[in-house]
Amino acid sequence: MEITQTPPDYASLRGELLYSVTHPTNTNIDLQVMDVDTDEVVGTKRLIDVRYVSFDAAPYLRRRLFFHPRTGATGFVSAAGRTIHATLKVGELRASVRTFIPAAKAATAPALLSTMPTSRTINQGECDELTLCTATPCVVLLTAYVGTQATTTRYTASQPGITLFRLNSADFPKASRILLQIEGLGAVSYTLTKLVSGIRVAWRSSAGSIEHYTFPIEKQATVEVEKQHIFTTRGYAPVAIKNSRCTTLLSAYEATQTLTTLEEILTSPAVWRVEEGLYTPMEVVNTASGIRHHGTLRNLEVQLRSQPKITLP
Repeated sequence: MEITQTPPDYASLRGELLYSVTHPTNTNIDLQVMDVDTDEVVGTKRLIDVRYVSFDAAPYLRRRLFFHPRTGATGFVSAAGRTIHATLKVGELRASVRTFIPAAKAATAPALLSTMPTSRTINQGECDELTLCTATPCVVLLTAYVGTQATTTRYTASQPGITLFRLNSADFPKASRILLQIEGLGAVSYTLTKLVSGIRVAWRSSAGSIEHYTFPIEKQATVEVEKQHIFTTRGYAPVAIKNSRCTTLLSAYEATQTLTTLEEILTSPAVWRVEEGLYTPMEVVNTASGIRHHGTLRNLEVQLRSQPKITLP
């Protein structure tokens, strides 16, 4: 028996992850999909009286993903849960271990997995996150500009592969600009501003990353309340009160590349509101959004609803 085909490293979990197995004669073939990080069998399949098998492991592995933003200081942080390290076991045979990513398409190292432009604007105190794919341990040179002075700090990842770099601008309170020079991948620059208001939103993107954007305008905020009652001898009495908050946000007028990225919020499987470093899961309410034009720029409207809170009277 021989494993004749395995998916490539950094293949997309959204597509097919095909393994092929052949045997000289007809036989029963038992397949096991293994999560290498836990050495756990996540899926099995038996084929009866066959010589050749083509098997898609993607449906078994997609549900293993756990997406949540990382918090903390500036530097490299663990990408645990953002990728799947898997293999196929057939009897005593094991396929080569592969790393699979939740992006819309496969990646090739080195790559910056992001949908946002490399020139970004954030408020002082806000955070951002970069998802990197490298063949060797990644090196990032961070230069913070304060007036005419520049200070550079070197960060090195502990291992190659998919890794996350978190920028916490609160670590550089006086900086007006921050430049990240990523070895082999170019640079990402940040202009720091001081907005009086603004709501920071994070979401899971089609690149398999978590992107951030600050909506400068809160157009409307409403509170939705649902009460459950029972009828007693004394009349109606509430037994549970469920309330949630719905917020309508307007983006700034942006160029096409940024606006295309923001449109992914409407279809993203996970969206968070970011307040004081805390990430709160939100539900996207609107399934369509009118795009307002201003010359060659456009802006986007997004409605987010918080998770309902149930209280007892």
